[in-house]
Amino acid sequence: MGTAAIILSIVFFPVLLLGFPVIRTELVSVFEQLAYASFLLMLVGLMGVAYGIAQFVKDTHTGPEARSVKEIVIHVLTTSTYARVFAVMTVGYALFYSVVSSTLAFRPLETFSEQYGATVPSIVTAFCCGPIGQIPRFTIYLTEQIGFLIIPINILLLSLVSPLVGLNGTLALFSYRQSLRKSGGGWGGVGGFGAFIGLFTACPSCAGLFFASGIGGAAALSLAASLASFQTLFVGISVPVLVLTPYLISRSILKAYDGACPLPEQSNPRDLIGTP
Repeated sequence: MGTAAIILSIVFFPVLLLGFPVIRTELVSVFEQLAYASFLLMLVGLMGVAYGIAQFVKDTHTGPEARSVKEIVIHVLTTSTYARVFAVMTVGYALFYSVVSSTLAFRPLETFSEQYGATVPSIVTAFCCGPIGQIPRFTIYLTEQIGFLIIPINILLLSLVSPLVGLNGTLALFSYRQSLRKSGGGWGGVGGFGAFIGLFTACPSCAGLFFASGIGGAAALSLAASLASFQTLFVGISVPVLVLTPYLISRSILKAYDGACPLPEQSNPRDLIGTP
């Protein structure tokens, strides 16, 4: 149901606009309300998917030994120590992702009311025009230097990539703590590559400008701008890599233990610093 709500929220508005080649002034407020409704539907769908995954993890019980990739992943996510690591990595990457993709805009040297003529605080809605996933857009001026650019596909990618990065990092740490540095270390590096490429999925030119800001020059700006056409490629690389890497790390752990990885019965805060 959550997935269906997300798909409907992304498709609904662009399809609706097909029936209105010209939007009359008296319909603007109606379209604004529908834009808010479509974005709210996406949020409800994301929460539904998150709840469904959480219930699946909670209802799946593992024994004293993990004999499958699923059991290792669920054990990591249900162990309090690693669950905290997963949460910190996910939230930390999400914040960094938001800044790099310009979803979160922090401009200490600018004043939004002077630079863009914006009213602070305010929300500006743009519901025309663009491809599926790019509309409706919301520009939120929170303060004179802090704002948000809300684009449906960016929020969806943020919600997808960030937990995958958190899972990759947590499994790599679990492998390391199991004294299996060789078993998961190499795949952890692959996951890191996927996390880096993931920064370019929402707004390739924004990420390019972010990383090129320390280089400067017209060539750096030209390169950043040229990345915009490769968004689909970045998504096609990063998401499969981030999905496949946890599987490969877990398989390496099982292989190191001859198909059955012993699991601790209780979480220990010293897991991150002591001897497993």
